[in-house]
Order: sequence, then structure tokens, then C-alpha cells
Amino acid sequence: MAHDPTNIDRATWAADALRTFREATLTDAEDALGDLLCDLMHWADVVGENFAETLLGAQNTYAAEIAEEKSRVAL
Repeated sequence: MAHDPTNIDRATWAADALRTFREATLTDAEDALGDLLCDLMHWADVVGENFAETLLGAQNTYAAEIAEEKSRVAL
């Protein structure tokens, strides 16, 4: 059976990505998330992705994952 990732797993993956970004760019912790998001917008422009649309989809997925976790805890 495949591992069903938790939101803690997802947060850990994000922390790893931010750590890699900080090491590559020498960005401080305070600015890292905003700088990474900004650079991802530039990347989306270069490759023809719609960042705003993708962000909206990500926000919907986030809300669903939070709701799913809350429902598991309530059981």
C-alpha cells in the first residue's frame, strides 16, 4: 500500500525546497518564501504557465487537504 502523505510530510517537503533555494540564492529566512514565489512567477512566464491559475488550483488543493486532515482527526 502506498504511503498517504500527511500535511506534516508536505510541509517538510516545502521546508526542504526552501532550504535548497536559500542555499542557492543566499536569501535569508525572512525573505525566502516571497523570493521563491517571485522567482516561480518568472519561471512560469518563461515556460508559458499561468501562475495565477496554478496558484488558485494550489489554494483549492490546500483547502481540501486541510479539510481531509480535520475530518480524520474528528473520527
